[in-house]
Amino acid sequence: MMKYLCLVVTLLLGFSGFSKIDPPNYDFSLNQFEPFMPEQKYSDLVKVKGEGAHYSKSGRFHIKKYLFKNARYVFPLFVQVDTENDLIKGFYVRLPQYFLHNIFHQSLINKFGKQDKYNHVESVSMYRWEKQGIKMIYSGTCTITCFPIYLTRYKVLDKKNEKEKGYKPITEYLSFTN
Repeated sequence: MMKYLCLVVTLLLGFSGFSKIDPPNYDFSLNQFEPFMPEQKYSDLVKVKGEGAHYSKSGRFHIKKYLFKNARYVFPLFVQVDTENDLIKGFYVRLPQYFLHNIFHQSLINKFGKQDKYNHVESVSMYRWEKQGIKMIYSGTCTITCFPIYLTRYKVLDKKNEKEKGYKPITEYLSFTN
């Protein structure tokens, strides 16, 4: 009887090794950010995601707040809109700390290519991409594990263009340290 019981326990423990365990952000995709990308029409975003909550206003530039909701996460995403031209100028998203840095950073590289600049101060890393007048900054840090802090993507200021007078990147509006 004891041999039979040991055999059953061994088989059960052996089969449990074949079970799949998903990381907490396994079902997240960067494609979910597509409607929020700079230089897209805001009216197209409204059709897909709604108007968003009013967060701030500076002349014709408004910031709207959206919530990403999923069974595993909820986090805010801020969108800067040029209401005069119906264009999204940029977005800022504070990412959940249980997202895995290595997976998230690799997905950014897969989609946008290798970063142009990298900076590491103490335990915080900044990765920067700049292509075709659009800047993207991703920040991550490590304590016991590594996790993302934020991702922002915005139109670079064109000082020669008078139509963009009064424009400041979304990161200059959103200062969460005050």
